[in-house]
Formats: sequence, structure tokens, C-alpha cells
Amino acid sequence: MRAFVLVCVVAGCGSSSGGGSGRTDPTKVNLRLTTSGNGLVRGAGADCRGSCSAQYSTGAQVHLVAVPDSGASFMTWAGACSGTGGCDLTLDADRDVSATFVTSTPPPGQHHLTVIVQGKGRVTSSPSGVDCDSSTCAADFGAGTSVTLTATAGSGFRFDGWGGACSGGGASGSGDCTLNLGGDATATATFTASPPPDECAALRPPSPGAAPRNHSVNRQHSATTDFCGPGVSDGSGTLALILGFGGMNGPMQIDFVNSSSAALLAQGSGDNLELTGQLAGFEGQHFAGGGQYWLEAWDTGGHSIGKTTARSSPLGIGEDPLGGIVLAVGSPLVALEAWDDHLKLRWRTETPPEYSAGFAVDRAGRTLVLFNGDDRYGANTVAGMWIDHDGAAGPVFQALGAQSEPAQQVGFTLTQRVGSGLFIGAGGKWVAQIDSLATSTAPAPGWLQARPSTQLHMVHGGSGYAVLPVPATSGDCSQSIEVVAPSGTSCGTASFSAGSGNCDMKNIVVGYDGTVMQTFPDAKEKQCWFGACTCTWQWWPGFFR
Repeated sequence: MRAFVLVCVVAGCGSSSGGGSGRTDPTKVNLRLTTSGNGLVRGAGADCRGSCSAQYSTGAQVHLVAVPDSGASFMTWAGACSGTGGCDLTLDADRDVSATFVTSTPPPGQHHLTVIVQGKGRVTSSPSGVDCDSSTCAADFGAGTSVTLTATAGSGFRFDGWGGACSGGGASGSGDCTLNLGGDATATATFTASPPPDECAALRPPSPGAAPRNHSVNRQHSATTDFCGPGVSDGSGTLALILGFGGMNGPMQIDFVNSSSAALLAQGSGDNLELTGQLAGFEGQHFAGGGQYWLEAWDTGGHSIGKTTARSSPLGIGEDPLGGIVLAVGSPLVALEAWDDHLKLRWRTETPPEYSAGFAVDRAGRTLVLFNGDDRYGANTVAGMWIDHDGAAGPVFQALGAQSEPAQQVGFTLTQRVGSGLFIGAGGKWVAQIDSLATSTAPAPGWLQARPSTQLHMVHGGSGYAVLPVPATSGDCSQSIEVVAPSGTSCGTASFSAGSGNCDMKNIVVGYDGTVMQTFPDAKEKQCWFGACTCTWQWWPGFFR
């Protein structure tokens, strides 16, 4: 076995002859390669033989492959690379690499098969002998042996075809090539990087156009305490539209409306109503008077199908994505209760007797409750506790450090993440996120921190987020909803118009079935002596379904 010496430095863009100059630009690094024997190095610009040099930006990445000449084989790397496979380098400093090739003569009656892999992939043989993983390798086979080579692309790459002895019909189209070895042969398998999948393909919103449906109702009077509440929709597309008289704690009317025709299906009523959309119908609470409340359920036609006996001390309700609701009870907090979508109590779990700061149910059906952590972790801290979908309580943990005021006064927003877990907002800013059942939080992702004063809702079956604006003044009487992929990539926005001119916009929400519901601004309502005296909603059925 004889070794031939050839000096070569890998060339990239802007390569030059010579041994390479010293680095004068701190943002540039040098890559130098020395080869021994008959072969070349591929992967850093043009194929390199002789003496070459190249400079790269600091942090550049290269993938080097040693390619032996016919009758030679690659033996090993040295320097910044090692082993016998392909070599991946991150050029965070000057690097020197050497590659050694040796001549090889197959035994009598055998032939030498060399396989060159370009890109990220693996080639194996049957019979065994060849196993090249993003590199060049060789094996000897008996004369006349039928050898099948199989190419398998690496992650993020695709197989683009064969060359050398496998070109001209050698490939079967499935990544296989069969050779009958009548002499030494060299085959090349080429893999190229696949374009990343378009994560916005199913999320990118179309232009909504004019709202196809609307519903309007007259207020009983036009006192300034009357209000038009945001819409709620269930999984079948029925809408529940709330009109309030005399403030948030006063009597309220629910119009249950068919999504496709805007036909009124039924009416309901109650005081201080809070509704959640369910797969079929609605569930919520309203005051019964004297500090007590009822839970009530309505079917998809808007008809009441059940009501609990009067209960006391409600703190609010949260929708369970797996069906039903979770209810916080007591002030200070005493317990959490879970009710199914037919108003059957599923569980009741006692909680530490501190003041509640908020709670929500994630998409795995697990409930996180935040409460005052002063006695456990110091002034103005926030404690947390998970309750699983069967009602089993986890340990109490410190969820957040000291806030500007006691936890129960901060005004936390908890909203679901894609998959499971929750995002946590405080004071109009998104501050944290937490995995389902985890006992510590992490900072909110950068894409969400960059969108303060927004609300989130799932779209397209929980595969992305609708970023909803809060009520604000609009110069063109419209509201935009941005769609964001789980990675934080923006997939575009859709603008929903309530007319023209300057308007103080109210709520725009996304319902259970993806329906977008917009409450008209007062400027677009019928005017009375005391102000607007109608409530109008318009909607885009199933827009984000």
C-alpha cells in the first residue's frame, strides 16, 4: 500500500491560491485542509485539489466529504474532523483539517466498489459491505456479484438520484441501484436539502369580505348602563348574543341565533350571565339573587335543558376544551368544581384558602389555579396548583415572583397553548408560559411578548392562534385578526369591517366552531336621545374552522 501526498485547502466563495493569509477581519475565519493520497474534498465550494484557501463569516457551517480517486479509498480525518464519515463543522474560529487517502488493490477475483454520498443521507448495500453515512466509503465484492445499493435521505433532505456507475437507468426510482460488478466501479448518491414545510399552509387566512350574517335587537331603553355583549358560538354554529340592561350585574337577554340564516331560535335571560360554548349547546352561570347563582345549560337550539339548585360565592367559570366547565368557588378561594356538559358534578377539589388570582383549563383538560403566595413565597408573589382532569390536585409551587401589587389585584389572563399548557398575561403584557402539570414557569415566547394588549383563541382545531385585538379606536371602523403558527411565525391577517369612518370598536371574538363575531360600534347603531338604542352583531360563520 503506497501513499501519495497532495496538499489542498478547501475553497469556498472568494477562494484564492496560496496557503491563505492571516485573518484581519474579526468577523471572518479561515478554513484550511491538507490531503494525503489520491482524493479530493467536496462540500465547501468547488472540488478542491492542490493548494486552496477560503474565508467564511464567523459561525458559518460546512459539511465536508472526502472523495477518493479510482483505486484509492478514504482512510481517516484528522485535525478539526475525525472518523471516516462526513464532517460537519461550525466555523467559530480558524480551522485546520486533514484527510488521508490510501491506494487499495482488491484481492484476486474481486472488484472495488466506491460509493460517494453528496449531501445528508445514507447508502447501504446488499450483500453487506457498503455503509456510507453522509460520507464516502468502499468495499470489495466478488467479480460478477450483483450488488444493490439503497439510498435513504437524512432528516431535512431528499434523495435526488444516482451518478457514476449507477447513472443511465441504474436507479429504480425507489432509491435503489443494482450493479453487476465486472470491474472496479464508483457510484454517487446525491441528496439535497428539502424546503421546510409551509407551517402556514393550513393557517393562512383568506380575505373575509363583507359579513354574510347579522342580527340586531332593540334595547328596552337607551340608558348608558345598557350594553351589547360579545357573541358566543357552540360547535354546531349556533350563536348566543347577549344584551345587558342596567350594567354588568343587571338583567340580561340572550338571543340564540342560527349561524347560517340569522334566524332567531330562542331567547333566554338571567342576571350577570357568563356563558361558554360547548360542542353542542352552551353552559354557564347567572345570579339567582342574594349572593347565590345557578348553573344552567342550553341545547343547540337555545332551549334550557337543565339548571342546578342555587349556590353561593361564585368566582367565575372556565371552559373545559374536553367538555363542560370548571368553576371557582369561594372568596378567599375554597374549591374548584368540574361539571360535565350535562350539568353533572364530575369532581370537587379543595384548594389552599388564599385569594384567587385566576384559573384556566388547558387543552389536555387540566386546570391551573393561581392564588396569593404571600404567606409561602413572600410579598406579592404568585402561587400555583394544577388539578388533573380527574380532580387530583398537584403540589403547590411558586408560579411567579413578586408583582407590583397583591396577586388577586393584578388581573391575570390565562389562555391555552397549542397542545397543552397555558400562557400567562399580567397587566396587559404576556409574562410567562407553563407546561401542563409543570411546577415552574418560563418566560412567554418572544413572539407573544411582542404582542401586548391582545387576546388569543385557537383556530383550525387547535393548530394555531388567532391574535385578537382588544376594543380600541379604529380610523376605518375595522378590526384585524392575525393568525400565528405554534412556532410564532405570522401566517397573515384578516380584516373585518363594520363600515367606514372613525369608530370606537367593541369586542371581536372567535367561537367554538371558528365563527368570527363582531359587535357593532355605537357609531353604527341606531341612535336614541341617550345614545345608541340597538345592539347589532355581524359574523362570518366557521371562518377559522
